Amino acid sequence: MKARLDPDFSTFLMRIGDGIEQTIDQDEVQIPESINIPFQDDETSMNALIYTVLPNMDYITSISSSIINRAILMTRNDFVHQINHKLIMKFPGAERTYFSNDEPLDSSVQLQDQDLLHSLTPNGLPLHELILKKNCPVMLLRNINPSEGLSNGTRLICKEFSNNIIQAQIAFGSFVGKIVFIPRIPLQVSDDELSSVPFKRTQFHYACVSQ
Repeated sequence: MKARLDPDFSTFLMRIGDGIEQTIDQDEVQIPESINIPFQDDETSMNALIYTVLPNMDYITSISSSIINRAILMTRNDFVHQINHKLIMKFPGAERTYFSNDEPLDSSVQLQDQDLLHSLTPNGLPLHELILKKNCPVMLLRNINPSEGLSNGTRLICKEFSNNIIQAQIAFGSFVGKIVFIPRIPLQVSDDELSSVPFKRTQFHYACVSQ
């Protein structure tokens, strides 16, 4: 459905789904050259990907509808964090950096090195260090207040920053244009996540720029 405005790509996907697209060795599908970025090395290929999706950051970021309709999908969280960092550095404007507050769940545990908790990013928890810029797009990853439009997947444009609150504008959907205030959220590692030290992290919970 998201590819309906690109009929050639939609047809290509349908042929794959129907099992009629021509395959090569080991039933692999050949990606058309028109949508394939050849691999050279990690840095060169990632920069080529970024330029293909976001060719002119200054122009795109001035039109919120343009940037929220573009995304780079990654297969692993560490890839997401890596490309998000590169994208936010390319984004125009001054940085605002937020550091999380990390606490062991067991109050009797005395950590000698607080940096240990800061270095951990289990699944489901945001990064210890979050870098944002005014007008950068983000996606909410928690249901905060669905009745007010703040649910998992809501796309927002950052507008103003304070120490513990971010003012943002909803960029898509039934609540488009609404100004909202996002607080830091205390989150802890789920029971099925392995962590050397069970802990709670208080931080804004977004996926930034890429996903």
